Amino acid sequence: MRHRARRLISVFALIIPLHAFGQPSKALSDITTQDIRQSIIGFVNLTTMPGVEGSVLHTSSPGRDGELWRSSLGFQAEFTLRDYIANGYWGAALVAGSFDDEFVLLDDLDRPVEVAIRRDIQALRGSLGLSFPMSESFKVRTYGSLILSLTQSSARATGDVFDRLPSGTEESGSNTESISGVATFDLEYTRWIQGNKLELLGQINSMYTDTFSAENAALTTWAWNESIMGRARLIPESVRPAPGSTSNPLTCMAI
Repeated sequence: MRHRARRLISVFALIIPLHAFGQPSKALSDITTQDIRQSIIGFVNLTTMPGVEGSVLHTSSPGRDGELWRSSLGFQAEFTLRDYIANGYWGAALVAGSFDDEFVLLDDLDRPVEVAIRRDIQALRGSLGLSFPMSESFKVRTYGSLILSLTQSSARATGDVFDRLPSGTEESGSNTESISGVATFDLEYTRWIQGNKLELLGQINSMYTDTFSAENAALTTWAWNESIMGRARLIPESVRPAPGSTSNPLTCMAI
């Protein structure tokens, strides 16, 4: 049983069982290879998909505390296509993200196992497509993106199941490389209201991701995923940035 627990912890370093938030502790023996594969795909897609410049997700529930953040640095722009109704669209970005998670599992004897996981991801994303101006306020964009990323993970588990180890703790780490292709469809509406700028964005992503790990065959997998995102941003005239400066407009987003 100890061997099985150690094997599971070694691959658990990439799991993000978000479905377990707020639920009773999960047993080590219930973790499957499919859980692991779905979780690595979910982590990569959530942190690298287009349309989100930066975000923070914090979840706290009995027996679990986790925080995920992602940020990006890049550009996006349109360019004129001669004798064509649409404009060209392109962009590139460096993306970084991290996930810290602490929770409790149960071994086969229902004894608690405290698990702490950290994942860090770095990615490079490039995009190219078309932008169709429907009116002064409304435009439609469709574009494709290619994303290359590297995920570094570490995990530490402490419990009676590891009592044969000198420290009573099992530690592990792994690296996972991934390549993703994304097809994106954007609807963007912009309107000035009494000097304030309102921006509305609706986005649909269809994303294919392939992951590779030389250290663990369970982390070599592929999957298709779809996401829908809506974002509203209001930029008051009083905080509108001067050329070359930045501001912090009021933004609401749902994914």
